[in-house]
Amino acid sequence: MPKLLYASTTEMHARGAILVYAVYQAFLKIVDHRTADLIRIASSGTGVLPEGALHPDLVGRLTDEACKTAKHVLQMCIRALDYCPAVDITFGEYLRALITADRDLVPNDRHHYRVAFLETFRASGILPRDVRTVSEDTLAWSTLEDPRPAWLDKVAAKLDLRWDLSLDRSKLHALNEKNRWALWQRLKQVFADDPSLYADFGLVEGVPRYDSDGEVKKEVAPGETTFEVFGVRPARRLAPDGSFRTEVVITIQQRRKKLIDPNDPSAGWFWFRGGATLIIDPREGRREVRYSIIKRSDSESRMARQLEWPVRDN
Repeated sequence: MPKLLYASTTEMHARGAILVYAVYQAFLKIVDHRTADLIRIASSGTGVLPEGALHPDLVGRLTDEACKTAKHVLQMCIRALDYCPAVDITFGEYLRALITADRDLVPNDRHHYRVAFLETFRASGILPRDVRTVSEDTLAWSTLEDPRPAWLDKVAAKLDLRWDLSLDRSKLHALNEKNRWALWQRLKQVFADDPSLYADFGLVEGVPRYDSDGEVKKEVAPGETTFEVFGVRPARRLAPDGSFRTEVVITIQQRRKKLIDPNDPSAGWFWFRGGATLIIDPREGRREVRYSIIKRSDSESRMARQLEWPVRDN
């Protein structure tokens, strides 16, 4: 396929192909690194395999490494979804999520997985707009200055984390509904006590409740706002060194109706969303916010970019 660049490609399927291509190229780089020693042995140090059929033992070892790498890359890509913003995810932010999630679980990147992703995403033009230099340190999401804010225990202390693989889908759904409703109520009380905390979650005051057609269903009282907790999900992670970690991934969203042209309501409108993804360590006595990934509901620059984009989804 011809090489496509992220910045100059707008068709949705072509953009998806860019992401798939970047991930696949990273996979190939990692396989090359993991099998370099086998190739050196088989080629007497030249790096060039002799003509003819490869020895079955070599084929088997190369296959094992490729399959192991494919499994690791798939796990990286899935795990990164927990570290993405709650709304309006860009490919550059997905790269940040990949790097952060992998650093969290595998500090020693001896096979250069993260370097491979950095190189292939950069080659395709996929970089976050707010990062000037590209490295693991600059791409990884930052942690909070105070990982134990005063509101944390009020919000997270009584979450029901009985999530495991033995629960059927209906019970998992019921547990998520219970947790997200309880969390919404606690957050509402926290915001009532200190409305300045809205900004810490990417929210703004005074947003009414809309119906699906964008009509105001209910105004809010002064100092209040409308928001939703979409998910409260435990994530259990097993690191290569055998360590085990349980975290809670919380997604909070808010939506506002925005006219495409404020001077011409007939031009249409779209939902402008903001909110936060919180990754929390829920352990008693060690409870902390590990990451808070914010997309602000009052971001004028992001709104301007959405207005410029050729396709918007109501």
